[in-house]
Amino acid sequence: MFLISWNVAGWSSTTQAIRESFGSIHDFFACTEADIICLQECKGSLAKLNSSPVDMGASDPPMSRRPVVAPLKRLAALQARQGSDGSVEDGVSAASSGGGGGSNDGINGWESFWSFSGKQHRGFNGVVTFAREGLTWRCDSRPFSQDEFNEEGRAVVTHHSAFVLVNVYVPNARGGARHTFKLRFLHALEEKMEQLRKETGKPVILVGDLNMTYRAHDAAWSLRRIHLGTLLQLQAFAETKGDAEWAAAFPNLPKAALHRVANMIANHLCGQVQEIAASMESGTATAASPSSPMLPSPTASLCGTGVVSTDAGVNTDCNTVDRKALQRLCALLPSRGSSGIGKGGHSFGAPPLPLRAFYDAGFRCVHASEFVKGFPCPHNSELYAVVHFCGLAPHPDASAEYMGRLLQLHLPTSSLPVPLRLPWKTATDVPVRRTGLSRVRMWDTFLLTKEMIDVWSTTPADSPLIDAMLLCEAERPALRPYCPCPYTCWDQSRNRRHENEGTRLDYILVDSALLPAVVCRTETANNVFAGVPERGLSASTAPQSSADREEFFSELQGACYRDGVMRAMANGTYPPAPFDGSGMPALSEQARELCFAGLPSTGFFVTPPQLSDHIGVGLLMNLAALGLAGELLQRSGKVVEDHKCMYRPPVSLRTFFAAATAKNALAPVATPSEQRKEAADGQGACEAEGRLSGHKRGPDSAASLSALGSRTSARDEPEMADARTRVGTVVARGDAERCIIDVD
Repeated sequence: MFLISWNVAGWSSTTQAIRESFGSIHDFFACTEADIICLQECKGSLAKLNSSPVDMGASDPPMSRRPVVAPLKRLAALQARQGSDGSVEDGVSAASSGGGGGSNDGINGWESFWSFSGKQHRGFNGVVTFAREGLTWRCDSRPFSQDEFNEEGRAVVTHHSAFVLVNVYVPNARGGARHTFKLRFLHALEEKMEQLRKETGKPVILVGDLNMTYRAHDAAWSLRRIHLGTLLQLQAFAETKGDAEWAAAFPNLPKAALHRVANMIANHLCGQVQEIAASMESGTATAASPSSPMLPSPTASLCGTGVVSTDAGVNTDCNTVDRKALQRLCALLPSRGSSGIGKGGHSFGAPPLPLRAFYDAGFRCVHASEFVKGFPCPHNSELYAVVHFCGLAPHPDASAEYMGRLLQLHLPTSSLPVPLRLPWKTATDVPVRRTGLSRVRMWDTFLLTKEMIDVWSTTPADSPLIDAMLLCEAERPALRPYCPCPYTCWDQSRNRRHENEGTRLDYILVDSALLPAVVCRTETANNVFAGVPERGLSASTAPQSSADREEFFSELQGACYRDGVMRAMANGTYPPAPFDGSGMPALSEQARELCFAGLPSTGFFVTPPQLSDHIGVGLLMNLAALGLAGELLQRSGKVVEDHKCMYRPPVSLRTFFAAATAKNALAPVATPSEQRKEAADGQGACEAEGRLSGHKRGPDSAASLSALGSRTSARDEPEMADARTRVGTVVARGDAERCIIDVD
């Protein structure tokens, strides 16, 4: 079973691009070899779905209205493979060649389940799950008990024989404006998943754009937060350790470089405090009372992140400074402008106040993007070295805390040190398990390794060995198997994908019960671009000698950076967006095939930038490993809908008669004598039915058929009769009046 999750940033526009390059949604889906495809941010509305299903991407247009595209080699290979096996899958049929497949009444072989936002947010958000016909037993487009969450169209739940699938698009906190709403939504989601486990007895799979990061390495180094507590630890070590001991432990971070970066950050915070103080004097401060928290200035928010939102405009759970502490800092600082700290500049001299003063006042993080220079230079190398040891995920602590509850891990946050990257242990280096509403542990399938699954299957569920392995993997700069700089979303308005400066926002999480079925990520072409040489990266997270310098800076300007860019841009096959307003160029023939390379497999689905600013993520499962109960079974009967969400194509005349043709093709053909008898009986039945309904059967149809028969020659009559028999009608030859009888 292969599952894909993908934020499409508007399914209507994405389907238009898909049809221009691949001919039809049907053929695009077929090339993925997926069984279930979950899409987020599909946008649109229920009214548009019903009135324009083709525009909404719920149906493919008729063959005559589809763009003419070159045949897909992958599709032809799939057809040939299935033909040699003696089977033809619903999703890949002979009609699919040359950009065909599907029909005007839905996407052939697929069912879709939609959730749209209400009036207040109409046209935004929205999620849809496409599944192979018959695999979905039950669905719900309004799964929450709170209407405010259902009204935004952010989740659809589908029930399958082996698991319950939750497809979700988590709110963006919008620089802090909706931070509280996002936290309440996440709590409601956690409650819903636990409710589903108890009600169904099945494990849960959570997929979607979670709009959060929880590992430092879920984002490019320039987008991460710098943890001031760890930076202070480094400063303390630099003061207490000798030069030789320091150089042996930190060969790529000289003491002088650490001193310059620390001074730069302290000077930056001085300017930020002065800016907040000025806003307090002018009456525009965010705090309303002496005891209320003071937050960072909006000007020090998302520098360099763009649509790759980190919700960092107001870090309500990171930098919370009360008014009195701020006033004490202001009293110790020189007047604004006299300190020589210019806005937008970097000062490396001694700051008016030490970094410790700001940390004690409540400042916990700064964003590395505030200090990055736009060109390679020694300054960026020094800053990168500090981020390597002090970096946190770019999203606020609430993201790591939420993921920590699902994964049952105590993940690094700004309120705790980050000890795993430092060579000297501290007294606070004791991991503590974090639990949420459920006792069921979920797993990030992208990070899963066979070693983890083996340990889980042979040790108690609460074994500290499992926690240690998971934390080690969460802190590992270079993933094993190799997957350099693994991001799923970029700011395409500034061509950040071209530099692979992005974040990993898209996840597939599974309950522990499904672990035996997970086929772990490997170095397939979708995770490591084809042609990338094998990288023998060290398992150590800290460099031990100067010989490791290239590996240490690999993410900045070395192999990891180059390989990550190569995968994100398909080695130049995916061109960057032009700045002349002409829009994204059409996909090349080579690019059409590359996005499917390596599928089906766990990891990335590297879609071209013409389709979305996100790429997809995939999960491959061998459900046979779970036993008979783990197989994806076809449902019997109709889908149970807790709330209406399944798209049902309108029954057109063409569809009606096509179904009748298929149904009656298997009916036995009667002999001429039997046909005459059935015709006579049928005529009597028709007349009886007419009498019961209070009117006689009209002669229109019989007359028209009689006239048609009179214009048919004796030579043509047998062919006409045979054709009508095939479409479910019987013609009684030799009678003065003909009658159409349904074979059934």
